[in-house]
Amino acid sequence: MRRFGRVGLCWCVALLGMFPAAWAAPPTIQWEVLERQLEDASVRRALLRARLTADPTAADADLLGNEILALNHSVRQAERALSYAPTLPVSAEPFDPVYRGPVPESMRRIARIKPAIWAGLADDERLAISSKWRVELLHAGRYGWIADAQTVDESTPGTTGGAVLGGVLGQAAYVDRAFRPGNNYSAGMQVLAGVLGAVAGSAMDRPPTPSFRTRYHVRTEDGSMVAVDQNRSDPFRMPLSTCVELPSLSDGDPSLCSQTIEMVRSKYL
Repeated sequence: MRRFGRVGLCWCVALLGMFPAAWAAPPTIQWEVLERQLEDASVRRALLRARLTADPTAADADLLGNEILALNHSVRQAERALSYAPTLPVSAEPFDPVYRGPVPESMRRIARIKPAIWAGLADDERLAISSKWRVELLHAGRYGWIADAQTVDESTPGTTGGAVLGGVLGQAAYVDRAFRPGNNYSAGMQVLAGVLGAVAGSAMDRPPTPSFRTRYHVRTEDGSMVAVDQNRSDPFRMPLSTCVELPSLSDGDPSLCSQTIEMVRSKYL
């Protein structure tokens, strides 16, 4: 500095003024750290809000609300440092029905949507659905209508040989002992010995096992016919034309087979 004097100092300041990005922009490593901090705070905030919503009267509700407020401040500070657009804060009110935070991936419910319908949505609609749901594009071969069903009774009868054998051995043992010298015979005691022997022998018996196997033939939306077996303890089966998913044969969402773009918008937006 002594070598260049005040003139050199003025030149250095002038150069920095011409290129502010050289000294104003945070280093790459610092930028990555801030992004990680922002992501961690956003996820933590969403998890706390989910806990507060699940049980608004919990003993730690006030603590959760205070931590949410602190995380709102942390998120806003990180967004300012990164020059990101500010996001809406998450409500710290336990009974606030409006959820204003990002939903973590692990807590999102699954939205099953046909690929053709997903492609027909606008970009902003797909973005809005993806921010709240885990989108699963359902291939046309993974769902369809039941076209035919046949049930076979594969139940196995129970066994009683152990109880019979135990009863016989119990009576035989009593008779053998009753006619020895010094013992008296009693018909009632013989019956009781037989009952006790039958109870002990029944432990070797096997109870009846009801089992019914139904083979469903499902016509998928891509035109294939798929056969799937289902085992139940009763003979009841799903009616024909039921919309099911494959291979689980779940009929929990009958709207899959008749899904339209209006239904998707109404359900997931």
